[in-house]
Amino acid sequence: MRWQDKLKRETRRIVVQVTNLRIHAADMLRGAVGGLMAPLSTQVRAGQIVPGRSVAIFVIYPVPALAESALLTLRHLAEEGFAPLVVANAPLSEDEVARLLPHCWQLVIRRNLGYDFGGYHEGVARIRKSGLAPEEVLFINDSIWFPARQGTDLLARMRAVEADHVGVTDGFYAGKKPPKYRRKRHVTSYLFLVRGRLFNAPAFQRFWSRYILCSRKQTVIFRGEIGLSLAIAKAGFQSEVLLSKADAAAYIKGLGPAEQRVLLEHLIVGAPKIVPAWRGFCERHRSRPEEVTDAEIEGMLLEVLDRTSSSDCLILPFLTVLDLPILKKSVLRQDRARARECIADMDAAGVVLDPQVRTELVALANEPEPERET
Repeated sequence: MRWQDKLKRETRRIVVQVTNLRIHAADMLRGAVGGLMAPLSTQVRAGQIVPGRSVAIFVIYPVPALAESALLTLRHLAEEGFAPLVVANAPLSEDEVARLLPHCWQLVIRRNLGYDFGGYHEGVARIRKSGLAPEEVLFINDSIWFPARQGTDLLARMRAVEADHVGVTDGFYAGKKPPKYRRKRHVTSYLFLVRGRLFNAPAFQRFWSRYILCSRKQTVIFRGEIGLSLAIAKAGFQSEVLLSKADAAAYIKGLGPAEQRVLLEHLIVGAPKIVPAWRGFCERHRSRPEEVTDAEIEGMLLEVLDRTSSSDCLILPFLTVLDLPILKKSVLRQDRARARECIADMDAAGVVLDPQVRTELVALANEPEPERET
């Protein structure tokens, strides 16, 4: 019966591939049409900050309402010399508009087509349309709380890096398909800086002018986040990050066995494909710690790091020894119980979050758990 089983597997594989192609084609078509129609519904309001040599594209998704922490980010950007161009991927009330305008150069309100990269695409187009030739452009979105604590010099450290494209962290796509993206290094897109010579380069502008908006998250990651890094490298520009995956791995390896065991219990893991193995490993460690070797602990930590973003799994070290005051919202939202544990860990470590960030984090941690697929 082996050939029959093989035939069934191959048939299922072909059906899945054809279905994915149809979904991808339909999504790209909707994105292309949506991109053409978007200007009809997009609103642009003038802010009160005068743009100069430094501009920041700040993409927000104000649902169910504008977060106060967005204003915290805007104030910090202005203090660091950036003129923010805010792109809202959802409607805003007039009161919310009034609260934003004093803290930005322009406010663009658009449909949520293309997620954060749709907002970045809009911001790049607006800068070009304005005739500005900035010396640096910061790309940031509200998937993070930043700055999570006061008194940070993170943006100054990014500016001090001698590269055309500077991010906080990098990643390597660990999936098998599509193969052209496998293990390709990319700069994570929640916060990165682009020098003027790269921003104004034909290759960079061509990437954005040819970028087709889409609403499939995986496609946005491939064509947007990974695709942008590949396009920048292909054009001969250098990309650097403050904390590479290799740096994060070295940090883990540099911990003592006891510290690694503590870190294991404090990890927040959001990557679905590794969550079952990680939970099972943690349960074994809690029930029979003497049977789990130090080598196994380090191996599991490095596997989690390989399959997830370092900003997701190393939340407490980011805020302490690694001095990267960023909190990713999505991974905390996926596991409210772990988010509550994370708050307790921060308190025990003496981490003083910005009051507004702490208020929003506590509110998120106390929300009902999201339904999980069974």
